[in-house]
Amino acid sequence: LSASANTWRIDYSALTDKPTVLNLSHHDYFNLAGSGSVMDHRLMIAASRYCPVDVTLIPTGLADVASTPFDFRSATRIGERIR
Repeated sequence: LSASANTWRIDYSALTDKPTVLNLSHHDYFNLAGSGSVMDHRLMIAASRYCPVDVTLIPTGLADVASTPFDFRSATRIGERIR
């Protein structure tokens, strides 16, 4: 975990001696303005895929973020993608 000028970064790593399931996640939520809506915040996520789920919230595999609301590969105002 590290923070610097305008950046919040979390790095994960894992090492196993056998194939295994690995579910790395982080569920902190921040309003960097301190109050009001986060819709004007700019978000960048260095990921080209996401994991969609079915109607019962079971993951269905990986999908490309291109042309989806989940494409934050370049800094984008959150409100442009989330309604």
